[in-house]
Amino acid sequence: MVSLFTTTNSPKSTKAYVFGSFLRSDSPGDIDLLIIYDERDCEAAIAYSMHEQLVENVASLVRLPVHATLLTDKEEHESAFIIGSGAVALESVLENLKSNGRLADGRDLNPTTDLGAPSSRQSHRR
Repeated sequence: MVSLFTTTNSPKSTKAYVFGSFLRSDSPGDIDLLIIYDERDCEAAIAYSMHEQLVENVASLVRLPVHATLLTDKEEHESAFIIGSGAVALESVLENLKSNGRLADGRDLNPTTDLGAPSSRQSHRR
């Protein structure tokens, strides 16, 4: 699969992970998305806007509101957020959903080309 990031303005160094109830529930009400970025590629003041299309793409694919948390590489390293939250790489989660027919109401979608309309989202910025 071509990277989900190739269709966004996100810097190539961006990494995205899923955490929270989406990984544990059969009927989650939202998806918690951790976006890790390199502050050399993206200033903190514009980090959310640089990753907004990625958030919208994910919301479109899973048909749920996205709660995005953005951390720099350094912040993630210092907090060990990925390990502490049990976060899983976004593309692994999307591949799993696709193989189980659970992307966008069971349609077989390619996350790099079928982006749909923007949907509800919330963000948590650090």
